[in-house]
Amino acid sequence: MSATQINFYTPVGSTLELTEARAQQIDRLLREFPELRYTVTNINSGVAAGKIYGAVYMRLKDRKDSKLGVDEPATPMRQKLASVPGIVLTPIGQTDIGGDLRLSG
Repeated sequence: MSATQINFYTPVGSTLELTEARAQQIDRLLREFPELRYTVTNINSGVAAGKIYGAVYMRLKDRKDSKLGVDEPATPMRQKLASVPGIVLTPIGQTDIGGDLRLSG
């Protein structure tokens, strides 16, 4: 797995500021994993439309450079993110975006 995405949401009625604070917590926790290269977080846009919805795209090290198998990062990530209060996570897994994704600005 060289790219994956986590979708999450906060309770109905939460403020955008609360959702942003939870997204920052998620980002900090994910950055503890040596397999992670970078993250991109969206709140209230794209697949995360609504102020209580967020999506965190993660680019992981290339498989050849990782000591973990294809799906192995998902379990420890989910366990770590369980400590973030007041969020619900969707399954963590590979995205339908190819491994050759190029971001341009």
